[in-house]
Amino acid sequence: MQHTRRRRAYQFQLLVLSKSEDQSWASSMADQARILAKPVPTSSDDVDTRAITHRLRQDGSLIGELSTEGTKTDEELLEMSRSWDIVGVDLIRGVSCKEPYEWVDKTKSDWEFNTNGGHEKNYRVIAYDIWIKHNILRHLASYGCKITVVPSTLPASETLKMKPDGVLFSNGPGDPSTVPYAVETVKEILGKVPVFGICMGHQLLGQALGSKTFKMKFGHHGGNHPVRNIRNGRVEISAQVC
Repeated sequence: MQHTRRRRAYQFQLLVLSKSEDQSWASSMADQARILAKPVPTSSDDVDTRAITHRLRQDGSLIGELSTEGTKTDEELLEMSRSWDIVGVDLIRGVSCKEPYEWVDKTKSDWEFNTNGGHEKNYRVIAYDIWIKHNILRHLASYGCKITVVPSTLPASETLKMKPDGVLFSNGPGDPSTVPYAVETVKEILGKVPVFGICMGHQLLGQALGSKTFKMKFGHHGGNHPVRNIRNGRVEISAQVC
């Protein structure tokens, strides 16, 4: 599965304006319906996605309710939507792997490894799966790293027993404040081996070092997000697709 980003899709609901029945990707192995059938989330087409986008752009992230029961009033649907909230929910346990495993798949070509400092290939990297993207692992493997992917709940003591050269805390969903066990894991590893965090993993590092995180009213999704370096005033365009 060379081009897969993750093991499977974890969305609860997919809304689209129009659903295509054609597969246009040359290396595609399954159509949209088959992918969404695992583990049977629901999807809806002919939805005015532009109207939803305008509402979210105006009011920020919102909790909504989708129902096939035409007998419910708007007030009843609103009350149902208030019964579930993302705040305070641990979202990474459900998407993390259950057992450690070795990763060997690479990109199509090996990346150049810098040996000027006398370093050698075959660094041992432990990657915490908070919902890790496969391409991150492929690039590490292409640099010659030996990678072990571990569950988000693996204690730091077990990780350190494997004597890694570095530990990666991956991207993932949710709020780092809801997973104090992961923050404690980072704290126990910091200072013992090099640590790197991406997306959620970066926020875990921040909290472990005493910083505070908060949910933005308008989340950054997709490409073309300007980020300003406050030290030199330089603005760069970033992609924020975690």
